[in-house]
Amino acid sequence: MEQESTGDSVLNSHISSVLPNLTTCVLDSVLDTLKNLGVETLDDFRFVKDDDLLMVLKPIEVRKLLASFTVTCETTISSSPCSSRTETSTVSSPGCSFAQSCIELDESLSPLEADWFLRFEIPWEKLPTDLLYKLERQERPSPKQRREMIRLIINEVTGVCKRPSKKHLTDIARRIVAEYPKSLQDVIKAT
Repeated sequence: MEQESTGDSVLNSHISSVLPNLTTCVLDSVLDTLKNLGVETLDDFRFVKDDDLLMVLKPIEVRKLLASFTVTCETTISSSPCSSRTETSTVSSPGCSFAQSCIELDESLSPLEADWFLRFEIPWEKLPTDLLYKLERQERPSPKQRREMIRLIINEVTGVCKRPSKKHLTDIARRIVAEYPKSLQDVIKAT
């Protein structure tokens, strides 16, 4: 029996984690197909197209797998000490918008954590003291103060995720408003 190389075992475990319902037979077929394509490491996988795997996997499985490798490769590239810039590769599946969501993650997050925004800590300590004073007294901040707060928070968000989705930003905004609802909640005054 042929022994698995380290690269094969990494690919095997990654594919199994992304597609846990694959049978051993199908998993072996995927690994054989990847080996025939010349894929030896996770980094090589960014050159694989969805058509390359459609003979062994269903279209949605292919998209999930390609998306997971894209996230893994980009995180590896962006956290590499010799990389001065973040490279972005995209998934070439028609209709696959995963590459358009947040895939450039901070190196402190693992490659597959799409729930980074749930653990994002709002940087209250970085807000100006006069703004915090108004929030604590349940007063509405001025438009200038609101813009400053948004700028500071967006700087922190983009430090974690270069391209956050609207869903991520909406969730963070909801948590901010929930902390100081009387100061930040939208109010429509009836006349």
